[in-house]
Amino acid sequence: MKKRIIIIIAGITTAAIIATIVVVVLFTGNNTPTPTLNPPTTTTPALSGSDDRPFDDTTTPTEVIPGICPETWIQATDSDGDGLPDRIEGIYRTDETIADTDGDGFKDGEEVKNGYDPTQAEGNPQLDSDNDGLNDSDECKWNTDVFNPDTDEDGFKDGEEVKNGYDPTIKSDGSGNDKIATIPPPQDPNSPLPTVTGEDIIITQDTSPESIIAYLTAADAIEQQPPTDQEVVTGIEEALESSSVKLGQVRAQIEARIQQIKAIPAPQPAKQYHTTLIALTQYLNDELGVIEQYARTDFNRTLESITNLRDGISFYYEQLQQERANLENQAISGV
Repeated sequence: MKKRIIIIIAGITTAAIIATIVVVVLFTGNNTPTPTLNPPTTTTPALSGSDDRPFDDTTTPTEVIPGICPETWIQATDSDGDGLPDRIEGIYRTDETIADTDGDGFKDGEEVKNGYDPTQAEGNPQLDSDNDGLNDSDECKWNTDVFNPDTDEDGFKDGEEVKNGYDPTIKSDGSGNDKIATIPPPQDPNSPLPTVTGEDIIITQDTSPESIIAYLTAADAIEQQPPTDQEVVTGIEEALESSSVKLGQVRAQIEARIQQIKAIPAPQPAKQYHTTLIALTQYLNDELGVIEQYARTDFNRTLESITNLRDGISFYYEQLQQERANLENQAISGV
């Protein structure tokens, strides 16, 4: 059985930067998921020869077009520099010598990548070559056939399946085997932050604005050290797909950061912020540890930790930011 999980998490590695990251994970198998996180770098959709599709009339139904998706366009010949390779210009009937074929102010490549027809300016129509309700750019994301309205041949158009929560690449057997599982909407986290005791940190009795500024400067310097947000995401992806080595390295870097933050003497006014910063970073590392251990053996535990990261990081980061603002205001006012 194959399940597609769409996960939206708030990515954070430093507790100073937060970004929304969309991770699409394909889990294949019953108990041992083997996910594919990104669309393949090439697709070879078979053409049906329909008159309303934007490919050259000389193309026969038996021909295939490799590399229709943007991921395959790197280093391809692009005579007019519009971001759309010459070979793809031929498919979509755009002019390979004019960067903006329809003259609407947007380059052909930009339009195709964003799901718009590069040959029609009026009305800014969507680019849906097979008229299945899923534009070509989204077909690439779902790994469906750009020129086949029913990729899995189950009697339902690709766009209809996606709209109704079904995977357009899995032929339905009537049991719901192609139903897409999604993470519930963000909510207050189920798991609390780890406890940070007084034995774990150094608190001074200094209350001066200078001590607060010095503390924040030192903490921020540590926060700039590896890993980056992207390295964390890559570690999760690789753990889900093949190996937890990268994620283990990321966790070691985060653990080193935690120890460095703990070693900073924090003035009394910074105690709460200091504690939350350490706890939040530890929270991140603990949940990554669960993913590292169970990514390919326990689907439910992995999913729970990814949900915890999404909900917990967002929730607690907001708390941390408020504590930071209060601390900065105290340093400015001198109170």
